[in-house]
Amino acid sequence: MNKIVINGCYGGFGLSEVAKDWLKEHYGIDDSDKLQRHDSRLIECIETLGEAANDDYAKLEIKTIDSNLYRINEYDGFEFISTPDSIDWIEIS
Repeated sequence: MNKIVINGCYGGFGLSEVAKDWLKEHYGIDDSDKLQRHDSRLIECIETLGEAANDDYAKLEIKTIDSNLYRINEYDGFEFISTPDSIDWIEIS
């Protein structure tokens, strides 16, 4: 099982200043924008701070997937995860 952070509302993914400060204080991370969404430090930050981790236009959520492969899809800032198992493929015969 793998945890992934996504934005669960229209607006867009973004960390609050509180979350950025937390990451800097605990892990020395100056540029949180470069963290992968599955980074354990980012996940710990979101789990620890809860809603305080959200910037003004975000509602960050942690989702669990069974796959080691994922892609984050977005519509107007609202994000969802696609994995190889979640895609219905059309096969040409």
